[in-house]
Amino acid sequence: VRDMTYWTQLNAHPGNSKRRNPIKEFHGMRQTPYLIYPAHHDMDRWVTNRGKFKYLGKEGDHILFEDLPENMQLDSVAVAHEVLTKRRGVGVIVCGSENEVAKD
Repeated sequence: VRDMTYWTQLNAHPGNSKRRNPIKEFHGMRQTPYLIYPAHHDMDRWVTNRGKFKYLGKEGDHILFEDLPENMQLDSVAVAHEVLTKRRGVGVIVCGSENEVAKD
């Protein structure tokens, strides 16, 4: 499983143009997170470009939402996969009363 977001950028995919983006079109038509590699494309395209797609894991792996790249930690992704997130290291320091100090 890889993040294919790179190919949705304007000049990234060889078939993209200002008027057309086949990767986005494919997703819109199928409403699926899967991108099927076309049989009519040479494997050289994949070998040349695969380094541009962040490796996330294997199909069936359990991946923590917080371990996804930041650009993928979207509310829409969390909702689609019924994710509950835990925020670590978030807090507020408060003082209980005016002029309160720590014990010696």
